[in-house]
Amino acid sequence: MKVRQLRHDFKYGANIFGLAETKNGAEHAAAYRERFAAAFNLATLPFYWQANEPEPGKYRFAKDSPYVYRRPPIDLCLEFCEANGIESKAHCLNYVEVGLFPTWVKGDVKREKELAPSYGREPS
Repeated sequence: MKVRQLRHDFKYGANIFGLAETKNGAEHAAAYRERFAAAFNLATLPFYWQANEPEPGKYRFAKDSPYVYRRPPIDLCLEFCEANGIESKAHCLNYVEVGLFPTWVKGDVKREKELAPSYGREPS
């Protein structure tokens, strides 16, 4: 008798930032998806303010959003994870030290503090 473990409770994952990369062609992207789904049960989504709201109030969550290198749209990541039984978690929304603020808010500390907590809500 041969036993093969297919699943486990231990969370083992990586960032899924390469999900939409096609720089090396569709075949490469398909291999990435296949290997990611086979290897991991946890994915860290690229949930950065800079990539998800490049212009004030213009969010890029939808899977058909414009391409941004290593920042696939959140809906595309969630769809892939759900289809493959992969738990997802959001990456940090913002890193002050690294400067992942959108260009339209960078350098204005007061504005950064005012806007960051309201991220994702409809403008009033």
